[in-house]
Amino acid sequence: MSSYPNFIAPIGGAAKPAFVCPKLGTPPDPEKIQAYPGVERKYLPHEALIIYTEKLYDERKAYQTPSGDRWFKEHKQIEREKEKLEQSIRSFRESRALHALVEAKTPYEKKAALSRTSSFPGLVAKEALNPSC
Repeated sequence: MSSYPNFIAPIGGAAKPAFVCPKLGTPPDPEKIQAYPGVERKYLPHEALIIYTEKLYDERKAYQTPSGDRWFKEHKQIEREKEKLEQSIRSFRESRALHALVEAKTPYEKKAALSRTSSFPGLVAKEALNPSC
């Protein structure tokens, strides 16, 4: 028994735990589209326009700070370095694929080498490289 005076134990054992869930009300009408993203629909149209344009100005101002300029400059440099690295990897793979095509002696090796070179769209005249097979 419980130490509480008005406690009555449920019949048939312990009670099942109740699930806690919020009641959010009815969802918004999907037919209505927000005229200005990020601005609630409770505002009048002219108020929502002012709020939306202020948000856009604030976002634009954030890009025009010295730290934002520095980030964009560094990001552009990083992207250039990535592109150089990808280009060097791509050219290495192309050269290895062409080398394998030239060195192919059996029809199986030639077929494998041709399938490797076909993945590089810039390579042409594959058959002319190894006419002996």
